[in-house]
Amino acid sequence: MIVLTLKDRYEILALLPQKGDLLTLEIAKGISEKVIVRPEETEQYCIKSMGQGLSWNVEGENAVFDINFTEPELAVLKKEIKIRDEKREIPIGLYNLVLKLIACS
Repeated sequence: MIVLTLKDRYEILALLPQKGDLLTLEIAKGISEKVIVRPEETEQYCIKSMGQGLSWNVEGENAVFDINFTEPELAVLKKEIKIRDEKREIPIGLYNLVLKLIACS
């Protein structure tokens, strides 16, 4: 299990592979379904798009979510992190999320 913030849930989508074999894409779809912010959460946390980013209320700022990723899901995420790390393509904004995912077993 990994504890994610609202910000993490949005950012993890940027780590999903954009192409690959059918199994990898099916696993990526499963990850997306686990972290996607639902309409009722958008309302509860007053999530709004602001220019290039998002904002939410204090409740959303403090919200944490326990997400249970399967071993194959963690493997896909860690593989993407490794690929991007080798290419030096991990944005600073994803640094904390990447560290959380690497530490997750």
